[in-house]
Amino acid sequence: MTIDPTKTAIACGGTGFKAAFVHGVLSALETHGFTAAAYAGSSGAALPAMRASVGEAYSSGVATWLRGLAMFGVQGTGMSDILLTDIAGVSQSVVPKMIAGSTPRLCIATSAVHTIAGAIETQGTRAGALGRRLLVHADRGDHAWAHENFTPHLWDTRADDRAHRLTAENFGDVLYASTRLLHAWQRPAEVEGVPFVDAIYTCAIPVLEVSTMDYREIIAIVSDPGPIYRNIFRSSVIQETAWRAAVHIIRPGIAPKSFGVEETTASEQGLINLYDHGLDQGLRFIGTHLETINTVRQGWDWPKRIDSH
Repeated sequence: MTIDPTKTAIACGGTGFKAAFVHGVLSALETHGFTAAAYAGSSGAALPAMRASVGEAYSSGVATWLRGLAMFGVQGTGMSDILLTDIAGVSQSVVPKMIAGSTPRLCIATSAVHTIAGAIETQGTRAGALGRRLLVHADRGDHAWAHENFTPHLWDTRADDRAHRLTAENFGDVLYASTRLLHAWQRPAEVEGVPFVDAIYTCAIPVLEVSTMDYREIIAIVSDPGPIYRNIFRSSVIQETAWRAAVHIIRPGIAPKSFGVEETTASEQGLINLYDHGLDQGLRFIGTHLETINTVRQGWDWPKRIDSH
């Protein structure tokens, strides 16, 4: 069966610095001339998904992550500051293209906080402690608190209703909300007055969401090896078919931790190696599906590594 880009969506999942792998995969697909009809991202992977939707995955490359890491080394600078700076910079090039309507569909997953108790816990000084408790809950597979207080919420540039429409006005707030891990992001996230937290608590990768949009093929890119879980609590596994769509999974062959990269910690060389591993896995996917991808360029060049950026 031919992979038709006009009926294909790319869904991305990955938190913090680990999303550099996702960025590498998207860069490989972009340099090979493959542009999907829709891009969707959760958590830290929402940013490379957004860049890919406007054809800027490879041009931004691993340098994006190295700049963030350099900021992280400055005293008093946390993950919130890094993300907000990156979002402000990328908005200048992305938003005009979104407004022009010349780019593929873009969806960003978040977790809405739908209870007063949840808003108090997530938006105030107790957020960090709650985030650490939820990590313990995740290890136990206990999603009771999150299920009671959080709801998955997908933002979409083509949504009909205002509550889900991704616009130039809410773009920055939605991106930040999607990435806001409670245990590491100090600044609370709100979109139009409604509190939100990281997508990973309810929707670690929006495969099921885009499968309902009548895309025949979904390329799922994740930053960890092993099964793809619906959320951080591992409440369910996403299969290789979703509704009527076939799901093609691109995952690392080596855990990011082996490169020295985790959600909030990384080394410069570790980020470079993880991004390059994403390039390699993306190129391997292209090689496997070379005869089925119908937008392939003839005589294309392999992507350059970081030493030539």
